[in-house]
Amino acid sequence: MMHAERKARYQDRLATAFTVVVHAALGGLLLFNLSSSDALHAPQQTEVQPIAAEIIDEAALRAEMERIAAAERQRQQEEAARQAQLAQAARAAEAHRQEQLRHQQEEAEKRRLAEERKAEERRQAAEEARQEAVEAKRKAAAEAAADAKREAAEKAAEERRQAAAEAKRKAEEARRLAQELAAREFAASVIKPYVKRQWILPPVSQGGLSCELIITISGSGAVTGVKVARSSGDSLFDNSAVAAVRRASPLPMPGDAYQARYIAEQSLRIKFSPADAD
Repeated sequence: MMHAERKARYQDRLATAFTVVVHAALGGLLLFNLSSSDALHAPQQTEVQPIAAEIIDEAALRAEMERIAAAERQRQQEEAARQAQLAQAARAAEAHRQEQLRHQQEEAEKRRLAEERKAEERRQAAEEARQEAVEAKRKAAAEAAADAKREAAEKAAEERRQAAAEAKRKAEEARRLAQELAAREFAASVIKPYVKRQWILPPVSQGGLSCELIITISGSGAVTGVKVARSSGDSLFDNSAVAAVRRASPLPMPGDAYQARYIAEQSLRIKFSPADAD
């Protein structure tokens, strides 16, 4: 707009200068005509009518000046119209540029907001992933602690079970040993004396003789077998001992079933000597 105004002022000054030049030229032409007219009519002393010529020239001058002024006004109007069109086009272009700039700014703002939203979504996703990782780690630690606690409890329970089983085994072993000891004591204090009381020493036996028998019995005490493990060298002595064992059958057995079974499973070894005979 400032450039258009400067150009209009320049054109106005140019038109004014042109008008002044035209007026000067017309004035010079008028003076020249007057001088020429005076020179031609001087010898005859002819009376000249300068006023009429001057009036005609001024009218032509005014007409020419008006025509020039009208042409200049027409030119100025056309130039003003052109400048107005240019200004309108410039305003339209500026408005279009401003609209494009506003649109670009809006698009840039939309992109910025979209990027911020995406960044926020990524941040939230990362935070959720971090929270999930922390929760998974916490759960894993809790599960590991629970597993360790369960394993410790299971181990303690297993140890208690093993300890109980070991205690039970030891108790059973102690009971078994006690039962076996009681069975051996019963055999030594009851069965063997009972068998020896059934022995009748042969009258012709020599002093210092002894033999050892191995006796097998059933759970009820019945004698199932007699074997001479170590002979006295005197068959009559040995046979009398064997006969005493068979007479003693069935042998007295303990009332405890385990002790009776233990004695039956073991082979009784009984030594006979003259000192044992009644």
